[in-house]
Amino acid sequence: MSTSGLTKAPVSKGVLAIATLTTLGASAYKASARLGLSLDTLVGRREVWRIFTCHFAFSTAGELVLGLVLLYTFRQFERHWGSRRFGSFLFLSSSSFFCS
Repeated sequence: MSTSGLTKAPVSKGVLAIATLTTLGASAYKASARLGLSLDTLVGRREVWRIFTCHFAFSTAGELVLGLVLLYTFRQFERHWGSRRFGSFLFLSSSSFFCS
């Protein structure tokens, strides 16, 4: 039996929704250029929210479309691994960004 769409992929569905809403919100407030993570804004201005949004927001519509296609394709990994393991993988891979 083949499943289509985002059936049995709640983590992928949530990441897709968060990425879309974050990008649309940033473009509505014309803040797309300031979504990156830098030490100056993080420490100097105390903008801690950037730690979370830098992983989910795309700066252009083209990046958003390609990113959503890629994230949509990753739903197959979630179905194969399970939601808990896939969510842990996403968390660890985004957390490793800070170690480098």
